[in-house]
Amino acid sequence: MRVNNPFMIALGVFLAVIAFLPPIWRGALPPLHAQEEGGSYVLELKDGLLSAELRDAEFGRVLDDIANRAGFQTDISPAVYGKKLSTTFESLELQRALLRMLALIDEKNYTIYYKPTGEIKEIKAGPISQGAVPPPTPAPKRPAPVAVTPRPVPQAMPPPPPEMPPLSEEELRQIQEMMDEPYPYIPPKEPPQYIPEKTK
Repeated sequence: MRVNNPFMIALGVFLAVIAFLPPIWRGALPPLHAQEEGGSYVLELKDGLLSAELRDAEFGRVLDDIANRAGFQTDISPAVYGKKLSTTFESLELQRALLRMLALIDEKNYTIYYKPTGEIKEIKAGPISQGAVPPPTPAPKRPAPVAVTPRPVPQAMPPPPPEMPPLSEEELRQIQEMMDEPYPYIPPKEPPQYIPEKTK
């Protein structure tokens, strides 16, 4: 039976293309079942929501599988990678699910980096590796300068005046004669005038 309707033809082609796309492009991935030595886990990521069933699973391996599905990177130290984890949750927001797993293994030394769009870009957990450079230590603060008032410089005292030599007998005699001589009388230039006293 031939179909001549162009709309039906286009719809069939679209459905065929969707059928052959990888699951991630269809908005969901099939659940991941993993078996490891001494443990197992099941993961399902759909529309940004994570469901998990972990039984003695290695934290690092679980996180790597989640990162491959969600599209972010991981940097986990060996001491944290091998920690065992057992928990079950359904349809948790991805960031909340990751924080819950970190809390269950009692790991507080971690950093989550985000893309400009708000999606998780990378997760680092564990101590700083030997090749990493720690942030520089800030220089110690110098104390504020304290104002110091200069002390006054003592002024040198002027030298005492030289002592006068004692007067001789001749000098004393001359001084005495000058004191004994009477003062000369100087007559007034005009004769004195009588000024009567004013009566009240």
